[in-house]
Amino acid sequence: MSLQPNKEAVRWRLRCMCCKQRVTASDALKGHAYFALGGLWHAQHMNCARCRVNVAEIPFCESANEPNVLMCTDCYMAEYNPNCAACGGRLMETAMDAGSGKLYHKDCLRCKACKNPCADGRFMQDDAGAIYDVDCYHILV
Repeated sequence: MSLQPNKEAVRWRLRCMCCKQRVTASDALKGHAYFALGGLWHAQHMNCARCRVNVAEIPFCESANEPNVLMCTDCYMAEYNPNCAACGGRLMETAMDAGSGKLYHKDCLRCKACKNPCADGRFMQDDAGAIYDVDCYHILV
């Protein structure tokens, strides 16, 4: 059994996931190379696949549909987050859960009767699933 490293494995590990060119020790020491998604990347190649912003020094995600594809968190949320049950827009912030799988923007979860937002999370639902703030529910239902 040989203790020599597999030259093909070493050669593969030292290549940029994007351009397939070598990543040198000098690149790494100068902060021009990063380890992400199981491989090395030249810093200049760590760009969001959608908006092209460089993600080397900011939070990023791997595309849910494409392996080894980088996305900034804003583009990831815009592409993959669920939609609001009221307005249909993407949920880019904390969502309000009304049960039965329906999610809402904080300002979109509104009382059916008075149209005021139920932003504090206190609401009631009738048998049909309509949303009411607590006061309207006790008066109307």
